[in-house]
Amino acid sequence: MRPGEAFRRARRFDLFPREEPRMTYIPRHKVTELIPNKFRAIKIAAMEARRLNERARTFNIQLPGKITTLAINRLIDGKVEHFDAKERARLIRLEREQQEEE
Repeated sequence: MRPGEAFRRARRFDLFPREEPRMTYIPRHKVTELIPNKFRAIKIAAMEARRLNERARTFNIQLPGKITTLAINRLIDGKVEHFDAKERARLIRLEREQQEEE
């Protein structure tokens, strides 16, 4: 018997059950409607996934499902705050102007 042949035979007779696909499809347009730059959206979702993972470890809880999927769904639902540099600078400038008027 050649190397790997036993595994191929076992697979053929389904001795090793196949796992169901666990990948979640997330439509790209839902994310890019919120954040036009898809690379920026990925970065924001990754930061949210890290935050969720750290919180889960801190409180010793098991999150339901994949952390990355949860983070992207929170981003789509508008539960994640995100600012680009220009928007943040504009908000700071507006706050300063309001404080000067008072």
